Amino acid sequence: MLVGLRSKTSLEWDTRLAFSNNYKAFMRSIAGLEDRIKQEILVAPHPRFIWGATLRLKDAALMEVLFDATGIARSLSAYRIVWRNPQFASRLLTVFKTAALNDLLIKTLGAPLHSFIRESLEQDQSAGQRNLKC
Repeated sequence: MLVGLRSKTSLEWDTRLAFSNNYKAFMRSIAGLEDRIKQEILVAPHPRFIWGATLRLKDAALMEVLFDATGIARSLSAYRIVWRNPQFASRLLTVFKTAALNDLLIKTLGAPLHSFIRESLEQDQSAGQRNLKC
């Protein structure tokens, strides 16, 4: 079982290469995506070429990792995670905050990727909470 999501359907990654303007147009067209996330994507600077990797469970997008397609091969080219499913993000943040799993997650993911994911989850949760107060 993955973070409390029960399904006999496997997770799938959907990857694509896009110009940043085409990616922004795609994000603008997604129904059900929070307006604050759309706004963040639309106003943020992006590299000219973007690899997008969307994690899906059945037909539901859970998250999307954006990579700089013009980046240096030996660097962490992921620069943004778009949390498309708030419940998934919340459950995954719980896993990342579980002290008993911290060493295993760092060992499995590596410290830079672990930090990148956790910081992204925490920023998303904070932004979502600020949005609810408005």
